[in-house]
Amino acid sequence: MFPAKKLLSSTPPFALQFGKYLICGGTAFTVHWTIVSILGHTLSPAFDESLGDELRFRRSAINNTVAFFFSNTVAYFLNVRFVFQSGRFNRKTEVGLFFLASAIGFFPALYSLDLIIRTFSLNTHIANIGFPAVAAIGNFFARKLLIFRR
Repeated sequence: MFPAKKLLSSTPPFALQFGKYLICGGTAFTVHWTIVSILGHTLSPAFDESLGDELRFRRSAINNTVAFFFSNTVAYFLNVRFVFQSGRFNRKTEVGLFFLASAIGFFPALYSLDLIIRTFSLNTHIANIGFPAVAAIGNFFARKLLIFRR
């Protein structure tokens, strides 16, 4: 047996599922970060430290809100395809609950953005990396326990 195959066969199902979730989440994060970066350097500049903390926070919040809808759509499709089993609810309810769970995680993440930028006056890039990371753990358990079949 190949070493990777042996490792996978001996890995607990929860660990495999969480690993797939992290890979899919990394993909959604890449989409999120790309959109935030494009917006933050073009239409809604948020990375120039000379803008001041308040304006950087407001623009970063807007950019992250826009990115949320796109990255969450990617996350939904990847999660249904590779991580969780669909069918606990009808499709519309499932999508609605998926976005609701993500939105609930969005607000603590938004607070972390505020904390990093306005309270600590740290770099906007650092704040925008921390933003989706804060929501990821809570989203996994909400999706696993409340939305999808176990």
